[in-house]
Order: sequence, then C-alpha cells, then structure tokens
Amino acid sequence: NHDAQDVDIEVRLDTFDGNLLHEESIDIEANSIQNLANFTWVASGQGIHSIWVMCLIDADDNEEVRYDNNNASRSLLVRPQYGLELNITDSLETVDVNQTATFDINIMNMGLQTDNYTISVTVMNPEWDISYPSEVSNVASNTTVQFSVSFVPGSNVTAAVHDFTITVASEGNNSRTDSVVVDISVNQYYGLNLEMPLTNQRVFPDTTLSYPVRITNQGNGVDTFDLFTGNDWGAEIRIDNSPSGEVLLGAGRMVEAELRVTTPSDSLVGDYKELPFMAISQGDSNISESVLSNTSIGIMMAEEAIVGVLPGGKASFTLEFLNPTDQTDVFSVSISSGDPEWDTTISPTNISLGSGSKGKAWVNFTVPNTAEPETSYPMVFAFGNDQTLDAINVILEIVPLSGPRLWSVDNSFSAYANPGETVYFDVRVVNYEDQNLDVELSYQEDLMEGWNVLFNNQSTWSKSIPAGGSTSVSVGATSPSDAEAIDTFWLRVIGTSSGFDPTYFDANITVNQEFGISISSKSTVTLLGNVSELVKVAITNTGNGPDTFEVAYSGLWVQNEMDTFAFEGFETKEITILVNSGMVAPGSESTVLVQVNSTKSRIAGNEVSDTTTLSFIVTGMITYSEWGSGPVGLNQGETRSFDVAILSLFDSGVPTSRVITEVGGSAETWVSFDDTEEYEGEDTLVVPVGEPDLFSVTVNVPEVTAAGNYLFSLTVTDYNDNSHVSTLWFTVNVIQDFNITVEIISMPPAVNPGYSAEWLLDLTNNGNGIDSITMNSTDAPENWPSTFSDSVVELLSDRNKIIVFTLDIPEGTSSGEYFLSVDAQSLGTSVSVPLNITVNSVHRVSASVTSEIELTGQPGETIYFQFDVTNIGNTNDTVSVTATGTMMSQATPTDFGWSTKSLSISETESNYLKATVPMSNDGPWTAIVTVASEGDSSQISTLQFKLFGVTLPDAGIRDLVLTPSDPKPGDNVMARFTITAANAPIESIYYTIYLDGTIIGGDRAYSIEAGGSKLISYSFEATEGSHTFMVRLDVDGELEETDTTNNEIQQSITVEKSGVSNLPIYLAVVAIVLVGGAVLYRYSTRDNRPSVETKMEPVVTESSVTFPLVLNCIQCGSRVRVARPGAFRCPSCKTVAGVNSNGEIGSVKEKSDKSSEPPERPPSSTERRLRMEEVLSEDVPEVPEEPEDEGSEASELSASEKLKLFRQEEAAQAPEIVEEEPESEPEPEPEPPKKEKKTRKRRGPPKGGSFGPTVGGF
Repeated sequence: NHDAQDVDIEVRLDTFDGNLLHEESIDIEANSIQNLANFTWVASGQGIHSIWVMCLIDADDNEEVRYDNNNASRSLLVRPQYGLELNITDSLETVDVNQTATFDINIMNMGLQTDNYTISVTVMNPEWDISYPSEVSNVASNTTVQFSVSFVPGSNVTAAVHDFTITVASEGNNSRTDSVVVDISVNQYYGLNLEMPLTNQRVFPDTTLSYPVRITNQGNGVDTFDLFTGNDWGAEIRIDNSPSGEVLLGAGRMVEAELRVTTPSDSLVGDYKELPFMAISQGDSNISESVLSNTSIGIMMAEEAIVGVLPGGKASFTLEFLNPTDQTDVFSVSISSGDPEWDTTISPTNISLGSGSKGKAWVNFTVPNTAEPETSYPMVFAFGNDQTLDAINVILEIVPLSGPRLWSVDNSFSAYANPGETVYFDVRVVNYEDQNLDVELSYQEDLMEGWNVLFNNQSTWSKSIPAGGSTSVSVGATSPSDAEAIDTFWLRVIGTSSGFDPTYFDANITVNQEFGISISSKSTVTLLGNVSELVKVAITNTGNGPDTFEVAYSGLWVQNEMDTFAFEGFETKEITILVNSGMVAPGSESTVLVQVNSTKSRIAGNEVSDTTTLSFIVTGMITYSEWGSGPVGLNQGETRSFDVAILSLFDSGVPTSRVITEVGGSAETWVSFDDTEEYEGEDTLVVPVGEPDLFSVTVNVPEVTAAGNYLFSLTVTDYNDNSHVSTLWFTVNVIQDFNITVEIISMPPAVNPGYSAEWLLDLTNNGNGIDSITMNSTDAPENWPSTFSDSVVELLSDRNKIIVFTLDIPEGTSSGEYFLSVDAQSLGTSVSVPLNITVNSVHRVSASVTSEIELTGQPGETIYFQFDVTNIGNTNDTVSVTATGTMMSQATPTDFGWSTKSLSISETESNYLKATVPMSNDGPWTAIVTVASEGDSSQISTLQFKLFGVTLPDAGIRDLVLTPSDPKPGDNVMARFTITAANAPIESIYYTIYLDGTIIGGDRAYSIEAGGSKLISYSFEATEGSHTFMVRLDVDGELEETDTTNNEIQQSITVEKSGVSNLPIYLAVVAIVLVGGAVLYRYSTRDNRPSVETKMEPVVTESSVTFPLVLNCIQCGSRVRVARPGAFRCPSCKTVAGVNSNGEIGSVKEKSDKSSEPPERPPSSTERRLRMEEVLSEDVPEVPEEPEDEGSEASELSASEKLKLFRQEEAAQAPEIVEEEPESEPEPEPEPPKKEKKTRKRRGPPKGGSFGPTVGGF
C-alpha cells in the first residue's frame, strides 16, 4: 500500500533465533519485490536445516496492516560427500547373566559416495563379552545395510540396566560419525557366603567372647539377609556393636558381624556349647548358609583371640591362665604351632602362681612391612609347667593396607648430628588405593623446636601418587646451632590424604657434643703498686655439653698455679688471679699468660685449648670509687668529694714520704686535693711508703655551666724521686637542666564553623643545653585538625622561637566555648599551656523532599506533600514553615503538619503540606514552601510542589437518527446515535435504550478518546402507534463526570398502518422515466468534439469551517478525512455522502450495490460524476460546472497527458481514512524528521488492525 523504508532483514539458521547468516537493511517501494544481496553459507554436518528470513517489525516507523507474513522459512536437506545415519528398532533387551542380548542396527549412507564404516562399542565393564563386526564395507549412496551387536553379561555383572554406546564412523571422512545407545536389563540372581575365621575358643566361666563372622552377598543385586543363632549362653548377633536380626548388602559386598557368647558363671572346665550362625536370603529363601561355633571352658584364654595388624606394625596377644594345681608352681607360655617366625617375644617367660591364682602373659609380634595383606596366621598357644595343661587357638590377621603409608627406604630410624648439622632419612610414600591420592607431608613441630626440617630441600611437600604407586622423599633435619649435646629429638613425619587417617614415620636424632673455649679480659689492667689485687678473667665453654677446664697462669707478678673448673654447655664463669707488682716505679709493666684446656676433648682425642696474655701497668695513685669506672654526672652548682689511694713507691728507708699534687684539664678550676700542705711553694701530701692511704678530692661545678663532659686530671709526684709520677684522668658530666616555657603572645577572637583559629606562642629554652622540643595539641574535640608552624624545634640555651598554632573548626561544630591545651615536650621536661576558643552560633536550616514533588489526585481528594526539615546549624533553633502560590489560594483547605518547631543541632523533623484538589480543571497548582530560621531570618530553605488534578470527562450523546423515519409496522428500524467524550478519555460507559419508558436494550461502549466519539447502532422492530425512543448514559452513576445534563437524548416516531395500492409501482416507473430522460438529454446535448478543459476564475466564498475535516460516516461511524466540500465515499462501508462548505453532511444513494463495486473507479471527471449524483440524489450539493477556456494550455495536451491530469485531480479529491483524533482541526504537517539510526528489535504483530504498508518475505 505504501513504501516501506529502512526494513531490517535477518536470515537465521534452523530457528527463529538461530545463528545469524545474513543481515541487511532495505527500502521497498509499494507493490514491488526486491531481492536480498547474495551471501554464502557453508553447511557443517548433514541433515535437514531451515533457512529463516525475517523482517524485523518496527511498528513506529513502518506500521503495517498485517504482520503475520513478515517471516518465512524453507527447509534444506544437506547431504555431504560422506555421511551416515543410524537407526535401531528395539534398543532394550532383558537377559540373565551368561545369556546373549542381540541388537540389529541399520546404517544408511547419507553421503553421495560409496563408503565403508568402522564400528566400535564403548565397554565400561570388562565382565561383558561383546561381539560385533569391526567394519561394514561398500555401502552405496542412499542405501541401508544392517549389522548386529551381541552382548553376554558375565557372572559378576550386577542386576541393573546397563547402557552401551555403539558408534559408527565413516572411513571416507572420519569426522562423520553417528551413535546409538542400547540398554540391557540384567536379571538378578542370589548368593550368600558365611566365613567364621575362628570357630572354637576356650575361656573362663562368666566370660563374654566374640566370634567374628564375615557375611558376603554373592548375588548380583542388592539383597537382605535374615540372621539367626541359638538361645543358649546368651548368644547374640551384633553388627556395628548393635544387636541385629537382618542386614542389607549390595552385590558383592561384605559386612563384619559377630556372634557374642557369655559363658555361665557356674560352668566347669570341660563344659562346651555349640551355637550356630545362620543367614537366609530374603530375595530367595532357598539361599541360606550357616556356621557352627564351639565354646569350651578351660584354664587358659586370650582376651582377644583374633588380632589384626598392618604390615610393619606390632601385634600383641594378652593371655590369662589359672593354676589348676593345689600347690605353687612355675608356669610358662609357648607357641606350639603356627609360629610365623617373625621378631617374637613372650613376656614373662616364666611366672610363679599359687594354687588357684591367675596370671597373665603377653605374646608380641613385630610384623615386617613386606607381610602379605589379607593373610591369616592360625597359631596354638600352649600353657603348662613341665607338661601342657591347656591350649588355645588364636589367629593373627594381616589387615589390608589402605590409603597412603610411609616406610623407611633403608630401615634407618636413628641418626647423630652435630649442632647446626643436617641429617637425612629416606622415606618411601606408598599409595595402597586403586585410585590416585594427593598426599601431603609435614612434621610435628613441637617435638623439633628450633630444628629446620625440609622435604627434598623444600619446606613443604605434596604430590599426587598414582594408584598402587610409590615415590621416595629425602627428609632433612638440621639441628639448632646451640643444640645441647646428648639430647635426643624425635622426628615424626606425618603423611595426610583427604578421607584417610594420617600415617607416620618416626625416627630419633641424638645431638653430638662439640668442644670450645673462649677467654675474655681487659687488655691492660692498672695496678696500685705493692698492693695485691684480684684480676677477673671470663672463661666460656662454647661447646654444647658439660666439660671440665684446666686453667693455668704464670708471670712475674703472680704465683704460677693451675686449677680445674666444671662448666655446663655454653656456660661462662669468672676466675680471679692474685697479682702484686711489689715496690716498682710507677709506669712499670708486666704480663701474665693464661691457658685453658678442655679435659673432655682430650679424652675424645681432639683436645681443645685457648690462651690469652694479661697486661699490667703500675701506678702510685688509684681510686676505687665510681670515678674510676667512667664519667660521673653532676648538676651545675653541685659539689662532690671522692677518695683516692696514694702511696710512695720510693723506698727511702723512712715510713712516710711527701708527694706534690697537681690538678689539670679543662675543669681544673673545679677540682682540688683536700688537706694539702704547702711545702717549699708546692701543695703536698704526706703519704706512707709501700702502703696506700686514702685522701679526699673535691669537685665543685659552677652554678652556670653548660651541659656536657668536662675532663680533669690528678697528678702526684714523689718529692724524693721526681721520676715517680702517677696521673689519673676523670670525666665530669654536667647534667643538663631542662627548663622550657611557653607564653601566649596573641589569641584568636570567636570564630565561625568552617574557619581556622590561630595562636602565637613564644617558646623559650631556659635550660643549660641544647634541647629538642616537640609540639602537640591535646584535649581538642575529636576530628578538629591542628597544625604547628614548627612541630619540632631545636633551641640552644637561652634562645626562643615564635610558634604559630592553627586550629581548624569543622563545619557543623556546635556553638560554645571549647578548651584544649598545647604541650611542649622537651628531652627532659614538658610544659602544657591551656587554650580556649569560642565558636559563634550559626543558624542554618535545610528542607528536603521525601515524597514526589508533583502529585496528581482526583478533584476533592486530599494530597500530602511530604518533606523533612533539618537544623544544620551549630545551635538549637526554632524553625517556621510558610507557603505561597496558587495551591495555597485554590487547593483549599491547606495545612502543614506543623508550622513552628524547635530543633536541636542536626535534628530532623518530618512535615507535610496538605492540599485538596480543586474541582476546577484549571491546574496545575503550585506551592513554594519556605522554611526559615527564627535565630537568623536570612537563613531559609525553599521547596516547590506542584499539584495536578485528574481531568473529569464529560460524556454526552447526540445525533440520534432513526431510519426509516416513517416506518410501517413490522419494519426494522435502525437507530444511530453518537456518544461523545469531552475533557478526558472515557475507558467505558454503559448506555441504556428505552422505548416508551421500557428498557429494550443496552451495552457498554469502550475507549472513547478525549474530544472523540463513538457511533452506536441499534435496531428494533416497529409496532403501530406513536413511540418515544430514548437513550440514557451511565444510569447507575459508574462514571464520575463534570456534567450529566447531556446524558440523555430522545426522539418520537409514529408508525402508521400502510394501505394497499399500486403507489410503489407508479413511483418506480416515474423514477425510471426521469432517470432515462436525464441520461438521454445528457447524451443528446453532448458535443463529440475533444473535450477541452477550461479554467475559470475561482469563486471565493467565506465558509464557516476550515477544510480538510475529519467526519463520521453516517452509515458505519468510521472516521473519514475530507479534503474539500462535496461528495465523499466511506472506505469502510463504501457509502457515499456529501458535505457542504459549512460542514453539514447529507446522504447520497449509491447507484449500484456495494458488493459489486469494482476495486478501482474508472477514470471520469469530477463534473461528470457529480452530475450523475445530482440525478440520483437531491441531497448532493451542486458543484458548478467550470466553463471551458479555449485559450488554456489543456487544449494543447495529448490524450495521455489529459488522462494523467484527470487521474491526478481525482486522486487529490479522494477521501483519506484517519483514526479518531480529539482535535477538530488538523495540525499543519511538520517537516519530515531526519532518519535516526534504529535499534533492532523484534515485536509481535500489534493487537487490532491498522492501515499502512505490508512487507513480506519470499
């Protein structure tokens, strides 16, 4: 019908949304066919495919009459050069074990070439015997060949449905394969086996013993077995340590049960009881098994007669026996038969028992790791003295290994190591499962504290061990460097694997002893002459074990000696050596040789020793106070005295001598000898000869002295021999006096939140030395940032520095006064200065919407606009709420939830504006809500709300027409009326039809747009008499509307009884004559010359309406667009009607039946058509005939050009079908929009029909 623009085409494979093969966008002209561009698709595989071609629907840009022809598909059979297809009629068989199941399979050669086919069957269970041809040869194209596959299940195949996949592959192209799955149901058979390893046991009276029984389901399916035993001696069957009367087992499964028996307390030696253990299959009661146990009373028994042990493990039997004789005797236990000849011990070998007393013995076995699992070793243990008194049967079972295990490669389980040395153990990791295991190795660290253990030189080890496989790992253990000798450490290697218990490898490592000696002492020792002093020498045993050292020393000033001392490992001891220089001059020097030998290392054959030489120098003056060991700290202005020992080493033959004293160094003015005598102009002291005496020295530090170290020296010179000079040096450390002050120079005024406050601080060092001072602020509110211009300051003594302290006041800080302090922390003291700051009050409010700002309601409905009010100032405030706008004056009554509210800091209160939707339709109405602070009226926050009212429709009824207007009794009267909707659309409205006040009909009209209408038709049979026909809208008041006065329309009609006459015939004859005469007159006056169109000056008239108009057809009510006054045809019902320049409509009778009307009108001029319509109807308005204009250009046109021009005129006058629109006047046509890039989308056909082009594929 119309051109289709930008139609998106998709070509897809197999399905509507399959693989995209091609896509294209095309334009298609009306009533035309367009081919897509060529594209290539290569089929993969054989079979039937579908090619889908789809026109993607875009109902906005290309609205169509129908959508069901927008998609099309076509099938395509793909046949390759080589291909096949398998088919099987019956894919399920049911058989017994060892019975054959055969399947016949058809191969169809789907390829174009003759081919050979290879056959394979997937076999998951080796218990099946499967027979089939390996190849099917020479299969011609498009032919079918059959082959057979036979399956025979073995005895161990379980009763179940087994699946097998039969695959056939083309030899011409091995990628061409097909397969079928067959199912074989194997019937169940039943079987049972009982095994009691030990059937007879001897025990004491009143003893509970157990007979292990293994129950095995030897059938090929799940079965339940009933279990039975006797009722003597408390016989009971138990499974998993619980009483059991039946057990459920899968095919081939085994369970361990036990027959538990309790011997009577009054039984005697030699008594016995045979008790059965019976199992019966529930699946087949004919299947049953039983074993018989024999329990006897003896004088010897085993606590457990059956003991299980793993290869490489240890097993032990605990035996208990009774002296049956009437005297004390010595008894023994032995293995009388079945000894496996392993490492076996029996403890004790002999035991003395009194008459009637009991004893115990243990038989222990060490099982080699090469022992065969699941092997049993029956043995007989005998008890007696010189003769055998009793014997019992026992069984040693080698338990199957499971999971991972750790074994020594070379059976090495111990080693010796020096401190810091590494020893190695080779370990084999074995997987005893039939599946791969992930094994991880680690070690028990608490047993190897301080050791370093590596696996193949790695700190961790993990590996996947294949089923039944093994691997070797080198485990290295390095002892600590300070490991003590002779200590033994246990190395436990742990192997772990998910789902299994840990396995272990244990070994012990003994630390060897190492030997070592270390001697330490002062390099030079100052001695007071002729005085015996003890000199300390530190000796350390650097070995890791206890040792005995020989210590020898020799020299001129010592007595040569040798002593022995005992040392623990790594122990240090101080020994003293007595030294005396004698009467030698000050400055004399000598040495002493010290040698230390290790006696244990000598015994071990590798003697270790160490030597050192001590140096000594003689002086005539020395102090033993703190002054002799280093600097002495004094405060400024402090006085301190100390003693020095002085003697004369010049032997003048008299007991005393005189020495001259002298003080030197940078602090010499601070120091003086006390009690000196002036002798010959010198300060002297009288001192003894050869024996020291104590003399006092005073040190006085001045009041103002900078901190630091100051040196001074004391010197004495023998008055009788000035070569005897002794000098001592001392250090005075003047202690630093830490003294700082902080003063506030200026402080800030009150500040607002969000601003900074600054203080100027004067920092002064009043101490006697350089000081480093760190500035900090404390006690400030949390999250108040602060900075110092200098956070760390170094000040010399008596210096100062100005510091700027800045404090940031965060936004939202509450008003008020805040206190904090500034701390100055020096190296030796601290000072704290209190500060305060006042934060100004700031009033600020905020309003935020919590509901929609635009709301719609029904007239008269109360609407609530919700909002929150928050005090965002820093002080408590009172806020007020006001509003202005049309909503406040028209949407009354209005109100707030509250108009004034006191809010604390950061407090939020919810509020609302209530308004009532006005009944008028003059909205929307707006309101501006203002929230203001009473503390600061300039602080406001505003919100704007908008209220929309729902526009109520106004339903009306008009244009009631009854046809015919003068019916006869029995005629069918057609009533037509129009329901209108003003102001707003009407979804549905019910109309009721009355005839003479009685309801004769009614229905519901749907979907009437605002400003639109809907034509309603209703027919009824006319009866004789005068009647009133009335239609009422919304009788029940379902629709809320603004005006109900126009909801009713009525019309009177009179139905008269007709008389019998020939009037209709006469009228028909007259009509025919008139029509015939009119036609004859027209053709008689017609000029046969070529018609020449003559243009006339247009007649300009002022009409009351503006064309084009959108009108309702008087017959069916469809909407028709009429371009100009005159006749028009309804496209829906083909009814012809006329419209004058005032927009008034009149009916025009059709010349012929609508059903016979051709699809296209023959070309005819508007003039000729209107004249014919004048003859047939008086209601058609006259159209003036345009006079011919001989001078017009039409006379010069050819016949084809005239015909073309005629068709153009006729097309311009053709009515257009339009949908109902609320506007009474058409909008001017806009410029065609530019094409935008469309988003591809699929849509189903829209509901209902529409006018437009139709696009289809194929």
